[in-house]
Amino acid sequence: MYPAPDLAAALGYPNPDFDVWSYATRNLGAVEVDVGEDETIVTMRSATAHPEAVRAAEAFLKTLEGGPVRLRYEIGTWIEETCDTAQQAIGRMTGALAIAARESRRIAFMCKARKLDMLAHYRLNHVETTEERFSLLFKKWRLNQGKFDSDLASFLVRFGLVDRTAIVSESNSKELVFEHFGVGFRAYDSYDKAFPFNAPGTPIAEQPDPDYGRWLDRVYHNVLDQGEPRFEYVDAVIQARSGEPYRSRYDRLLLPWQSAEGQRIITGTSFQAPVYAAAAP
Repeated sequence: MYPAPDLAAALGYPNPDFDVWSYATRNLGAVEVDVGEDETIVTMRSATAHPEAVRAAEAFLKTLEGGPVRLRYEIGTWIEETCDTAQQAIGRMTGALAIAARESRRIAFMCKARKLDMLAHYRLNHVETTEERFSLLFKKWRLNQGKFDSDLASFLVRFGLVDRTAIVSESNSKELVFEHFGVGFRAYDSYDKAFPFNAPGTPIAEQPDPDYGRWLDRVYHNVLDQGEPRFEYVDAVIQARSGEPYRSRYDRLLLPWQSAEGQRIITGTSFQAPVYAAAAP
């Protein structure tokens, strides 16, 4: 368990001017346990709480001698319940997590913008790290002035980007359709390992997790409409109809292109981001 000052330092905010625990609970999967004189308050986002954080909170609750526990959790909206014992609270936490797994996961997709200009300043004497690969693709987009040409596919293959890239085109009806789906995307493996091979030609919104598909469709349309690239960190809970929930944290670069015929195209390239230890108390 992190005392608040230690958590702030672990997150890189030694002198924060905001509520660190609220930020960690809402955005990083933490579970907050606040032990007071009269009661203990447990706060979590049911859809995104990290399993290690939940286990740590449950283990800590078992050490409490007694007293009521107020449980605050989010399933679309914030809900509060007061439990007579810690064991009862643990049972309600389990129930809330089960409900969240069955509910719509529209609240389970979060983004945090990263600095796009950092990609312009890498000196690419060699390309090894994730950031260097992002930088290489960003510079390719700038050199091409956003013009999509036949050389791009071989470029993605040559620099090891093709398996972590989706290429999506806009149809005459404004529907976004997969042209390519990298085999490195594994979110639907528990449901259909052939999805990357079957995705081309299907609308981006029609994915095994329809909430995730519709969310991506909105994001991709927004990037195309603005005509500007987007570089961001994403934390998403993805679940196919009959598959296991899959929590994916990744850095993503979205680039808008236009073909010689005027068709709008977008590439989405992503690599898994580190799991931050500070997310679990």
